[in-house]
Amino acid sequence: MYDGHPAAARIRQVLADSATLDWQSLGGPFDLAIIDGDHSSPMVASDTRGVLSVLAPGGIVLWHDYEWRTVARVVDRAVAARQRIAWIAGTRFAIGIFPDPAHSAGELANSSTSTSRALVGPAGSLRQSAISPMGNRYRPGAP
Repeated sequence: MYDGHPAAARIRQVLADSATLDWQSLGGPFDLAIIDGDHSSPMVASDTRGVLSVLAPGGIVLWHDYEWRTVARVVDRAVAARQRIAWIAGTRFAIGIFPDPAHSAGELANSSTSTSRALVGPAGSLRQSAISPMGNRYRPGAP
């Protein structure tokens, strides 16, 4: 997929069962991680904590399928914990920048496991015309 690209040597695609993955064995720290796996809220939360454990300070996380309620529940909870996360308008992605990933992982682990409403949080430095604050961005029929 990345063959021939100048950054190919710096890209590591990991295809694994994240429920049994030893995140520390991946090396790191990583500048960018994309979470696109099991869509259940417990697994999205687990994947998020795992990614944050190997993310470099200032690293970026992309969550795919934000329009799924089960994914949005976890991402919205991170917004409630004052994480810098925004929905990328016109896509299925939410994006977060984590100055201190270890601290963020701890905050998310200690936060409530449910949210009673869709949260709209500030986009912070991510406010651009193509990026919108988090909110009710669900596709009809998505779980």
